[in-house]
Amino acid sequence: MQYNSRMLFTFSADKWGVTHPDAECAASDPVRVLEVCSDPYKELRIGFGTDGAPLEVVIDYDRADEPTLIHAMPLRRSYYPLLPGYRRGRR
Repeated sequence: MQYNSRMLFTFSADKWGVTHPDAECAASDPVRVLEVCSDPYKELRIGFGTDGAPLEVVIDYDRADEPTLIHAMPLRRSYYPLLPGYRRGRR
């Protein structure tokens, strides 16, 4: 699913300082999509910001008529193995 600039953002999505364009970029072209806490309305998406930085974002489909981005932050190390081409021990 492609997202447009009408994506909604909650205040919690701004907590880690990820810009909205970076979060939208990661959400619209993810490399991985995972279910969150067995909630069919939430997805954890792993993708890259406009500058190529790996990000994790959570999209909630149950909050409004439009997808709502409720979480955006730099990718945690525990998710790095989910990136394409990741090899343990690389720095």
